[in-house]
Amino acid sequence: MEMTVYKITKPLTKRKTAFVFSGIGAQWKKMGTGLLEADVFQKAVEKCDREFRRIAGISVTEMLSGETVHSQSVTANPCMLAVQLGLAAMLEQRGIRPDGIIGHSTGEFAATCLSGVLPLETICEILWQHCLLMKGITTPGAMAHLSVSEEQ
Repeated sequence: MEMTVYKITKPLTKRKTAFVFSGIGAQWKKMGTGLLEADVFQKAVEKCDREFRRIAGISVTEMLSGETVHSQSVTANPCMLAVQLGLAAMLEQRGIRPDGIIGHSTGEFAATCLSGVLPLETICEILWQHCLLMKGITTPGAMAHLSVSEEQ
Protein backbone atom coordinates (compact mmCIF):
# COMPACT_ATOMS: atom_id res chain seq x y z
CA MET A 1 0.00 0.00 0.00
CA GLU A 2 1.37 3.38 -0.97
CA MET A 3 1.05 6.18 1.55
CA THR A 4 1.14 9.88 0.77
CA VAL A 5 2.92 12.08 3.28
CA TYR A 6 2.06 15.76 3.34
CA LYS A 7 4.42 18.31 4.73
CA ILE A 8 2.72 21.12 6.60
CA THR A 9 4.24 24.39 5.43
CA LYS A 10 1.86 26.84 7.09
CA PRO A 11 1.15 27.10 10.80
CA LEU A 12 -2.01 25.31 11.82
CA THR A 13 -3.05 28.22 14.02
CA LYS A 14 -4.28 30.16 10.97
CA ARG A 15 -6.97 27.59 10.32
CA LYS A 16 -10.44 28.17 11.64
CA THR A 17 -11.80 25.92 14.37
CA ALA A 18 -15.42 24.93 14.84
CA PHE A 19 -17.03 23.12 17.74
CA VAL A 20 -19.82 20.81 16.55
CA PHE A 21 -22.22 19.49 19.18
CA SER A 22 -24.39 16.45 18.46
CA GLY A 23 -27.86 15.48 19.52
CA ILE A 24 -28.71 12.40 21.53
CA GLY A 25 -27.98 9.03 20.01
CA ALA A 26 -24.22 9.26 20.42
CA GLN A 27 -24.24 8.50 24.16
CA TRP A 28 -23.02 5.32 25.86
CA LYS A 29 -22.90 3.82 29.35
CA LYS A 30 -20.62 5.76 31.72
CA MET A 31 -19.96 8.32 28.98
CA GLY A 32 -17.42 10.89 30.16
CA THR A 33 -16.87 9.37 33.61
CA GLY A 34 -13.14 8.91 33.03
CA LEU A 35 -12.92 12.60 32.18
CA LEU A 36 -14.37 13.52 35.59
CA GLU A 37 -10.82 13.10 36.88
CA ALA A 38 -9.90 16.26 34.94
CA ASP A 39 -10.69 19.23 37.17
CA VAL A 40 -11.99 21.51 34.41
CA PHE A 41 -14.29 18.81 33.01
CA GLN A 42 -15.58 17.93 36.47
CA LYS A 43 -16.33 21.58 37.28
CA ALA A 44 -18.33 22.01 34.07
CA VAL A 45 -20.33 18.83 34.75
CA GLU A 46 -20.90 19.88 38.37
CA LYS A 47 -22.33 23.23 37.21
CA CYS A 48 -24.84 21.35 35.06
CA ASP A 49 -25.48 18.93 37.90
CA ARG A 50 -26.34 21.81 40.29
CA GLU A 51 -28.75 23.32 37.79
CA PHE A 52 -30.57 20.07 37.03
CA ARG A 53 -30.79 19.25 40.76
CA ARG A 54 -32.35 22.68 41.32
CA ILE A 55 -34.74 22.47 38.37
CA ALA A 56 -35.68 18.79 38.26
CA GLY A 57 -34.20 17.05 41.30
CA ILE A 58 -31.95 14.86 39.12
CA SER A 59 -28.19 14.39 39.26
CA VAL A 60 -26.28 14.43 36.00
CA THR A 61 -23.16 13.15 37.75
CA GLU A 62 -25.02 10.15 39.18
CA MET A 63 -26.65 9.40 35.82
CA LEU A 64 -23.30 9.55 34.01
CA SER A 65 -21.71 7.22 36.58
CA GLY A 66 -24.59 4.73 36.52
CA GLU A 67 -24.92 1.46 34.68
CA THR A 68 -27.64 2.65 32.30
CA VAL A 69 -27.32 3.84 28.73
CA HIS A 70 -29.57 6.85 28.79
CA SER A 71 -31.81 6.72 25.77
CA GLN A 72 -34.81 8.64 27.11
CA SER A 73 -34.88 12.39 26.63
CA VAL A 74 -35.21 13.18 30.35
CA THR A 75 -31.90 11.49 31.13
CA ALA A 76 -29.96 11.59 27.86
CA ASN A 77 -30.32 15.32 27.18
CA PRO A 78 -29.00 16.61 30.52
CA CYS A 79 -26.10 14.13 30.38
CA MET A 80 -25.22 15.07 26.82
CA LEU A 81 -25.28 18.78 27.63
CA ALA A 82 -22.99 18.29 30.63
CA VAL A 83 -20.47 16.17 28.71
CA GLN A 84 -20.42 18.56 25.75
CA LEU A 85 -19.82 21.60 27.96
CA GLY A 86 -17.18 19.66 29.89
CA LEU A 87 -15.34 18.74 26.69
CA ALA A 88 -15.51 22.33 25.46
CA ALA A 89 -14.06 23.52 28.78
CA MET A 90 -11.18 21.04 28.44
CA LEU A 91 -10.42 22.23 24.91
CA GLU A 92 -10.55 25.88 25.93
CA GLN A 93 -8.23 25.18 28.86
CA ARG A 94 -5.73 23.90 26.28
CA GLY A 95 -6.07 27.09 24.26
CA ILE A 96 -8.41 25.66 21.64
CA ARG A 97 -11.20 28.16 21.11
CA PRO A 98 -13.82 27.96 18.40
CA ASP A 99 -14.20 30.45 15.60
CA GLY A 100 -17.66 29.03 15.08
CA ILE A 101 -20.09 26.86 17.03
CA ILE A 102 -22.93 24.73 15.71
CA GLY A 103 -25.21 22.16 17.24
CA HIS A 104 -27.90 19.70 16.26
CA SER A 105 -30.84 18.98 18.57
CA THR A 106 -29.41 18.74 22.11
CA GLY A 107 -26.19 20.13 20.70
CA GLU A 108 -28.01 23.38 19.97
CA PHE A 109 -28.35 23.90 23.72
CA ALA A 110 -24.62 23.41 24.28
CA ALA A 111 -23.82 25.71 21.35
CA THR A 112 -26.17 28.41 22.63
CA CYS A 113 -24.64 28.25 26.10
CA LEU A 114 -21.02 28.16 24.94
CA SER A 115 -21.57 31.05 22.53
CA GLY A 116 -22.84 33.18 25.42
CA VAL A 117 -26.28 33.76 23.93
CA LEU A 118 -27.96 32.40 27.08
CA PRO A 119 -26.55 31.54 30.52
CA LEU A 120 -26.30 27.95 31.72
CA GLU A 121 -29.19 28.41 34.15
CA THR A 122 -31.56 29.39 31.35
CA ILE A 123 -30.27 26.69 29.01
CA CYS A 124 -30.88 24.00 31.63
CA GLU A 125 -34.40 25.28 32.30
CA ILE A 126 -35.28 25.33 28.60
CA LEU A 127 -33.69 21.91 28.00
CA TRP A 128 -35.61 20.43 30.93
CA GLN A 129 -38.90 21.76 29.53
CA HIS A 130 -37.93 20.22 26.18
CA CYS A 131 -37.30 16.90 27.97
CA LEU A 132 -40.72 17.00 29.62
CA LEU A 133 -42.41 17.78 26.31
CA MET A 134 -40.61 14.90 24.61
CA LYS A 135 -41.53 12.56 27.47
CA GLY A 136 -45.18 13.47 26.95
CA ILE A 137 -45.16 12.34 23.32
CA THR A 138 -46.52 8.81 23.36
CA THR A 139 -47.53 8.40 19.72
CA PRO A 140 -44.72 7.50 17.34
CA GLY A 141 -44.08 10.12 14.71
CA ALA A 142 -43.50 9.74 11.01
CA MET A 143 -41.71 11.58 8.25
CA ALA A 144 -42.51 11.90 4.57
CA HIS A 145 -40.21 12.77 1.69
CA LEU A 146 -41.64 14.08 -1.57
CA SER A 147 -39.54 14.34 -4.69
CA VAL A 148 -41.34 17.02 -6.66
CA SER A 149 -40.26 20.11 -8.49
CA GLU A 150 -40.84 23.58 -7.07
CA GLU A 151 -43.67 24.12 -9.57
CA GLN A 152 -45.47 20.95 -8.50
